[in-house]
Amino acid sequence: MSAVPAPPDRPADPGAGDVEAALAQARDLKAWWLRVEAGEEPVERFDLYPAVPGSEPVWGFFGTAPVQGANVPVMGDVIDDFFDRPRVPAAQQKQAARWMLEQVEEFALHYWLRAEASALPQPYPELGHASAAPYLSWLGLCFRQGQGFSGYGNVQRLFKRRSGGRVGTFPLRESTAIVDLRELGGTYEWITLDTREFDFNITVGGARDESPSLVVPLTSTVQTVLSADLLDNRLDPEPGTLGSFGPGFGLIRTASPGVLAVAPDMIQPGLRMQSLRVLDTGEVRSRGVMIMPQPDKIVNIPLLSPEPFLGAADFFTLGAARGVTEPLRKVMARLPLPTLPDIGFDPVLGFVRGLNLLTGGRAAGELCISKEQIEKEILAKDAQGIRQGVLAARQTWLQVPDWRDRQSIPAWVARGEVA
Repeated sequence: MSAVPAPPDRPADPGAGDVEAALAQARDLKAWWLRVEAGEEPVERFDLYPAVPGSEPVWGFFGTAPVQGANVPVMGDVIDDFFDRPRVPAAQQKQAARWMLEQVEEFALHYWLRAEASALPQPYPELGHASAAPYLSWLGLCFRQGQGFSGYGNVQRLFKRRSGGRVGTFPLRESTAIVDLRELGGTYEWITLDTREFDFNITVGGARDESPSLVVPLTSTVQTVLSADLLDNRLDPEPGTLGSFGPGFGLIRTASPGVLAVAPDMIQPGLRMQSLRVLDTGEVRSRGVMIMPQPDKIVNIPLLSPEPFLGAADFFTLGAARGVTEPLRKVMARLPLPTLPDIGFDPVLGFVRGLNLLTGGRAAGELCISKEQIEKEILAKDAQGIRQGVLAARQTWLQVPDWRDRQSIPAWVARGEVA
């Protein structure tokens, strides 16, 4: 067994006020989305991925959502996939559908967030060789140590008790054993998660194999808040559907995003909803919806922060300077330094705007080099991440014969680890 690794870029705990603000924004986004689904609010729809067997076409949207008194330009993606179905004769279908309803409710609300990551195939590392010097390590052909993952890794951090309103921190030993979400609204007013998507990046350019492209890795830790208001826990929500269950996440903006503050790591307001729906045939379908603001910047490199210089020292010395830069970072983190204004530049959108200026807009019209195209790629990558998380969860789902029998739950599921 190998546990999902703790995020290497673990952010500082958000303040209770930041959590409450994110929750209020997420409630507004959910209310708006319900009106969109009811046909009461317009959005601009576009395709992201075609349909594949068992899945509906993945689509994205642009729209304007009222959030805390302001009209916010937003974008998002929607994915609807097959998850499972009972394998029984037609005469037993109704009974099997009711059994599946109980199973899905237990899995979606109790274990799903512990099982959104799967281990990727990895070459076995060569054992017994000496460790390379930092300035030589980039030349090495040795397999990397450690396990690669796909999907999401979730770690619970803070909670607010419903009775008395006390805010506290989950013990480290319980960090990956996410609470039963049915305790939201009863035991807890809200909880926060650190959610890490393991394989997320965007590519600018590269329309042909030989053409240049810029790949921006976005793997980072996003802080989220869960509450009963965002939870999907419904029986008979619509004709033909027996139940719908799953979490909803309000996205908390990181106070100090670092050298590369990329749009999905800075998003606020933001909302992610995921659910498993049980149809009256017993078929189970997964649905994911992500809503985020249309970004002003894709990458923000702060000009007045010392971090870019420390990061550059790490980069150009191939990590050899970390013995000096890491202590400096720790010292500066403790110093009462003044808050610097958010002055920086965005090399991605700067490149896009400059190229369109030079070509009279032809780069956008003929080469798909535009802010809108980058936004669509962000949404496509996000939808891909949602699907990876669902596939990882489905691997775990299929291994347990009865999710309501606590004795049949493997220890690694109970602890929130990956087999």
